[in-house]
Formats: sequence, C-alpha cells, structure tokens
Amino acid sequence: MKTCPGCSFLMSDDQDRCEKCATEAGRFELLDPGPTSETGIEFPDRGGVAVMAPPKVAPLPEAVRYRPARKRLTVSALALIFIGLAVAVAALGWAGHGPLADQFGRWGIVAQRSEAFPEDWRQLTDPSQSFSIEMPIGAGYVYAGVDPAVPTAGLMVGAEVDPGTGSTMTAVFTDFGLGDAGLVAYDSPAGVRELAARFIGLQMTGEQTVVRDAVVPEGFAVDTVVLSDGASSRVRFIFAGDRFYALLTSGPDKFSAELDAAHQRLLGSFDPRT
Repeated sequence: MKTCPGCSFLMSDDQDRCEKCATEAGRFELLDPGPTSETGIEFPDRGGVAVMAPPKVAPLPEAVRYRPARKRLTVSALALIFIGLAVAVAALGWAGHGPLADQFGRWGIVAQRSEAFPEDWRQLTDPSQSFSIEMPIGAGYVYAGVDPAVPTAGLMVGAEVDPGTGSTMTAVFTDFGLGDAGLVAYDSPAGVRELAARFIGLQMTGEQTVVRDAVVPEGFAVDTVVLSDGASSRVRFIFAGDRFYALLTSGPDKFSAELDAAHQRLLGSFDPRT
C-alpha cells in the first residue's frame, strides 16, 4: 500500500493515483480546450479550480457631458451690465428722452424737452395794446369775429400760435358786441361763467368737464377744461376792467404734462393794461 500523490489517500502499489483523483483527472481532460490568450481561461493539469481573468473595460473620460455646459454670468459681469443700463437711461433723460426726462426737468437739472410747442418763448403785446403775454415763438396776431356768422357778436383780438404739432395756444379778448356798458353787467362770478359758456359754444367743440371759479389780481376768473376726441383744452376766462379775456392751451392727450406746464406759464405771464 502507498499514498496517492494527489490527495495522500491510501492506494494499491500498482496504482498511480487513487480512484477519486483518477476520476477528477478524466473529467478535466474532457473539458479542457487548451489554454487561450483571448479568454484568459487556463485549466490545470490535475485538480484545482478554473480561473477566469476579468474582462478589460475601456477607461471612461474624466468628465462625461450629455449637453453643452451653460455659461453663467458672474456677479461682476451682472454688475457691469446693470451699471451700463443705468448710464444709458440717465443719458437719455439728460437728452430729454425716456422715463427720467420729466423728473430731471422738475429737478431743474435739464430743461424739459418740448414736443408740443417750441422751447423758446417771447413777450408780445396784442394789437390794441390792451394786454401783454409770453407765447412760444411763431405766434401771430388774431383779429376775427367771435361768431363769423353773426357780425354783431363782436371781435376777438389777441395772439395765437400753432406749431403744427396738433397743439395751439391762444390769448384774446372780446366784448361780444355788448360794448363797455353792456359788458359791465357781467362783472361777477356768475356773469363770467355765463360769458365763458357763450365763448365755448361759439369757438370750441367737446365736453366741458371742469368749471371752477378762480380769484386773480385782475378780477373774476373761471378755469375750465374741455375734452374732445384724444385732445383737451385748458382755458382761463378773466373779466378785467371792461374786457373779457380767454387764455387757451390745447393739444393731444399725449402732451398732457407739457400742455399743463405751458398753460401755467401762459397764465403767469398775462398782464392786462387796464
């Protein structure tokens, strides 16, 4: 008896290996296709376990992107954009355009840009030398009937300007053909309102929305607003001495802020010589 070289089990002297090792060796011989470099599989000559080398995997790139990366603005870039926009808006306001133009004008930083009337004004006196007033350049004299269809309705005398922007400014006086004696009967707040309604009926079209008595150094006065399609008229009627004055500033609604300012300048410059 001797021991098996593969497992140290006892076997007969005429055997090279025990029955167990002989059986295992025969099974591996049937399965063994021989060593191969492609699969990395090698079978041992006898006994043991087959070992398979892991497959080689292609290395991945350091960073995988499925779509282009979005560029993000830095805080400094956003700050520069904001400063640029602010400078552009301020520059437009300085030039008389944009949302800051009116505010700069109210602060007195720049002169307000004029769109309804020329920026330059001049002092003038009506042809009869009865009053003086400031009006935009280009103003001409008015000498016409209050009611062209009725010559006895009296004359209007004064000045007006029409710069072709859809806006007009007028300063005239009339006695409605009543003469000094007849006009004196209207020297009261109620009388001024009655004459104002007569003037509007003859010279203007639209809806009268505001009628307000005013106290002025020259005498009794009435302020009113007349609205028409997309436009408005600001009017002050004044009874001073023996004359009835009408000061009008009219124009499209888009010029409302400028028309208000122009009308106030017109009223402030009015000086009747009674």
